[in-house]
Amino acid sequence: MQLQQVVLNLLSNSRYALNERYREPSPDKRIHISCAPVAVEGQEYIRLSCKDWGTGIPQGILEKLFDPFFTSKPSGQGTGLGLSISYGIIKNHQGSLRVESMVNKFAEMIVEIPAATV
Repeated sequence: MQLQQVVLNLLSNSRYALNERYREPSPDKRIHISCAPVAVEGQEYIRLSCKDWGTGIPQGILEKLFDPFFTSKPSGQGTGLGLSISYGIIKNHQGSLRVESMVNKFAEMIVEIPAATV
């Protein structure tokens, strides 16, 4: 349930960024989601990527992105808790959440959590 909350938050943020950049329907208004096993320092992880081609995230705020109550959205449109809570959930699963972005190009949120051992 917690990981579902993370994915829904990432999708919601992507949707917001796309709607900000493209006010009307556009073929560029898309979200790419991928999931694959990866090896990180010899350990098996599952990597989930959520990438959009919306407004992107300014480099100057990337370091604050996961801080509680930080939001780049206008007043009344964001609580600043979504990414902070998501970051905590992923950390509690011994994983990582990071972002790659270029303003007015793209934003990609990358989640890596350890793969379950059978």
